[in-house]
Amino acid sequence: MFKELINSDTQALDELRNAFILIADERSNEQGSLYEMLRESGFTRLSQSTNRDRILEIIREGYRHESQQVALFIISTSIEEFDVLELTRTLSQHDVANTPILFLSQSSGWLNDTQLVTSYQSGAIDILNRPLRVAEVVPRINLALQYRQEKQRRLVQEENLNTKLSERRVMEARLEHLLNHDELTSLPSRHRLEAALKISLSKTHNLHRTCALIYIDIDHFRIINDTLGHSRGDTILVRMADLLKQASPENALIARIGSDEFGILIDDIDEYVAMDLAHVIDTELDKLICGDVHDPMQVFASIGVVMIQPGTDNKTASEVLARGDQACHIAKNDKSTRVYLFNHNASEIKHLQRTRQSVALVRKALANDWFKLYLQPIISLNSDQPSHYEVLIRLIDNNDKIHSPVHFVPAAESTGLINKLDFWVVDNALSLLDRIQKQQTDFGLSINLSGDGLQTPAILELVKNKMNYLSLSPSRVMFELTETAAVSNVQATRATISKLRALGCRFAIDDFGTGFSSFSYIKNYPVDYIKIDGIFIQNLINEPSDQILVRSMVDIAHNLGKKVIAEYVEDAATHELLKTYGVDYVQGYHLGKPVPAEQILNSLRY
Repeated sequence: MFKELINSDTQALDELRNAFILIADERSNEQGSLYEMLRESGFTRLSQSTNRDRILEIIREGYRHESQQVALFIISTSIEEFDVLELTRTLSQHDVANTPILFLSQSSGWLNDTQLVTSYQSGAIDILNRPLRVAEVVPRINLALQYRQEKQRRLVQEENLNTKLSERRVMEARLEHLLNHDELTSLPSRHRLEAALKISLSKTHNLHRTCALIYIDIDHFRIINDTLGHSRGDTILVRMADLLKQASPENALIARIGSDEFGILIDDIDEYVAMDLAHVIDTELDKLICGDVHDPMQVFASIGVVMIQPGTDNKTASEVLARGDQACHIAKNDKSTRVYLFNHNASEIKHLQRTRQSVALVRKALANDWFKLYLQPIISLNSDQPSHYEVLIRLIDNNDKIHSPVHFVPAAESTGLINKLDFWVVDNALSLLDRIQKQQTDFGLSINLSGDGLQTPAILELVKNKMNYLSLSPSRVMFELTETAAVSNVQATRATISKLRALGCRFAIDDFGTGFSSFSYIKNYPVDYIKIDGIFIQNLINEPSDQILVRSMVDIAHNLGKKVIAEYVEDAATHELLKTYGVDYVQGYHLGKPVPAEQILNSLRY
């Protein structure tokens, strides 16, 4: 460490000895002059002159070439050829190299107090008095050079700091622009629209102004991107932005608020004018053709209109945007028009809001594990004992309210959440079967799967891996698939059923008899059971036509080697009649209501 310090000091001293020093001293040629003293002390770059023009030339040369910069200027105060104080004052005011100046004075005390102040004001940082002594002069020369180095270092730091501040200001301005504008279309962003909406809402509530938001959603834009490429999609977005600019009034704020969504906010406009504008945009869209002559594409969009009026319950910008999205969604599903005016009391809006609330509930339930498994027995008519238990799902929220599947499954199906719900049910049902199997019981579980679930590779992998890990008996697992789900993708469904049956699992067609091609399904699908829909069972005793249909279903299923389950059996008379028809299994409230899975497990322990 000590050696490093010595080396460091030696290097610093070498840098000082190599500094360029300019000396203006009329005694430079005398024995023992400052010039000779510094040369003998090891300073290697010394220059001397008493000519004013030559001095200025040397200093200017340093401005042009950094390697020639004067690091220290020492000037005698007794030079008679020019005004020393005027020269040094000029240099200190215009020096771009920050060259420190030392005065070299006579020993006779040439500088009184007033002259001393004048000297420092002229730019001098130190004064050397004759007679000169090496022990005093060299340290002060070194100190002056170090002073310059430190000043240069601070100037560099300041310059770097200013550069960074300038770059940061440019970056902040860029980020501010990106925050408020869409880069592709140059339109204001959603953030900007939300800020403007807050102002419009304030005007509505305080000044009783009426404003409108027109919400435009390009139809099938994701398909365009996926099939034709993002370049074609970007072209459509730019063309759409241009169309909206041309069609909208000057006071409109047009924003891109999503990947394929645009919003137009207009202040001081009534409902009729807003709807007219929406229809004008819809008409102009009919003329919007993208692509070339050989591959033209017409662009369609759905348009929702939300009025922001005094006395309405529009409270926040996000609420207005949500209502625009809802109106757009209804317009997309309406075959008669592509423009829809938001009406809070409309049945379509209430249904959509309920659906979205259900979707939010499902997401929260998946995140917080609010789902619970319930079981309902499927009774064998040969033994009058449970053969399987159908696995049912209930959602119990944080207020202990139980939600039936009819309230949340359709919402999950419409948004793709059904895949996660299927996965949760299969995963937990197989874990439940493991616990049942350990109680030395021989009944199995019947698990409902959606059409999407059957086409999800993760479900098949889960069943294979979990059965192997838990050593479950595959024959004790039956999957139920509704007819409507079975026809959504026949080939994929048949392939998945075959793979699961190859593992040893069994399959049932649920809600059998409600489709137009029910009997072809049991011929073409490799299933083990058919489950007759409850619509044929509920009034079986009193409805001869249902009796004929049920007997036919049973006979055909048996002839094709399938077993038959009848659901919705709610009384003893129906139970007995189905037994005479040769039905293999029955299920319904008469035989057992759905109960929490834990309740069944507890009963097995005793």
